Amino acid sequence: MFSTGDMSGAMMLSNQLEIYRWEDHFRRMREQDGLAAQNDALRSELARLGAAYNELARNFKHFANAALQMEKQTGERIVQLEGEISELRDAKARTDARLQDYMAAAIRREFDGA
Repeated sequence: MFSTGDMSGAMMLSNQLEIYRWEDHFRRMREQDGLAAQNDALRSELARLGAAYNELARNFKHFANAALQMEKQTGERIVQLEGEISELRDAKARTDARLQDYMAAAIRREFDGA
């Protein structure tokens, strides 16, 4: 049987369900807006990190090339210094030999003149 009380109750439930559906709809929209903002912030942060990484990569290449250049120059300088050391050792040996010859001659003069 049809009653107005039942119909009123059904209408109230229907209205309440409709309100819940709208509330759910608006809540989902707010969540999606929040997610979109979060997504934009993450994309921005990712772009910033990517740029920072690229700068680090460029700096690394620069410093690696500089280190290789310094290593090459250091090696060349070491070879140059080793050559100078060899020349100095040869000069010392010649000077030592001349000094010994001089000392021997001085001793002979001393004995010969005495």
